Amino acid sequence: MAYSILGTRVDAVDYDGATGMIGSWAQRHESRYVCVAAVHIVMEGYDDPGLRTLVNAADLVVPDGMPLVWTLRRLGSVNQERVYGPELTLRLLYAAEAKGIPVGFVGSAPETLDLLVKNVRSFLGSKSLMPSAHLSGILRPKRMSRSSARSITRAPASCSSVWVARNRKNGWRLMPGECNR
Repeated sequence: MAYSILGTRVDAVDYDGATGMIGSWAQRHESRYVCVAAVHIVMEGYDDPGLRTLVNAADLVVPDGMPLVWTLRRLGSVNQERVYGPELTLRLLYAAEAKGIPVGFVGSAPETLDLLVKNVRSFLGSKSLMPSAHLSGILRPKRMSRSSARSITRAPASCSSVWVARNRKNGWRLMPGECNR
């Protein structure tokens, strides 16, 4: 069930529910996006209708922050727990490994991605991780070429990665990198 907190949608979901939804979308190769929302996102959305629209259009908005959890409890989701982004990521990686869902990482500098993939592989013993895409331009869209964007879309990983970034001059913008639609 979804609730509105100061006009921003936040879903009453737990780790199992979020992991299950995201995993089933990946298995069906559906392009979706998830917002991991702390109170900061709700407050920014209150002040900025553009950001609020981006968050409200997400397929899933998880409550990553105790003020949101407390508010959801007051609104009726009495057993609501926090869905902490890093913990959700680990659970998703474990679920992907168990179901054989390939996962890839996009963004940052090549050496950072290589280190991330190496650490995740050693931590999880993962064989499902795809070679990371060295597309640091995803975080700086003015520098990303069309061929880089196409390679994200054609990646063999069953994932969707969407970054929301703030540009002081132009406001909030959604920068999708969809995988294996």
